[in-house]
Amino acid sequence: MNATSATAPEAPSAGVEIPHWGYWVTLLPGLALLTTLSLSDSAYKLWCERVTTLFPRPLLHVLLAGAAMAHVGEAIAAYRIATKAGLLSDRAGWTLQTFVLGFPSLGLLRKRAAAVAAAKTPAP
Repeated sequence: MNATSATAPEAPSAGVEIPHWGYWVTLLPGLALLTTLSLSDSAYKLWCERVTTLFPRPLLHVLLAGAAMAHVGEAIAAYRIATKAGLLSDRAGWTLQTFVLGFPSLGLLRKRAAAVAAAKTPAP
């Protein structure tokens, strides 16, 4: 099967939908904090002195690796969904936004792809 056989004709572009601002202000700082605590000795030391020692550093490393793998997987899924739905001009935007934000973006893309598919389906 060649690459073009899995690609739908391009659907009209409606742009990339932006998830609710609440996702941006909760998920991104959380990921940034996890990354900082995982990778910076001084930040982790300060966190342990002033906040808590509840989260051992190896656990933070595992959580960061899991989050990274999940976001890469979601971005790959977004690319494939956008391609299959024919959202070719918006595909890069959906892929990048899903890589950064994750499930909220992927959920919106799935709804958009379903709407595009429904619009292409002839009524009985």
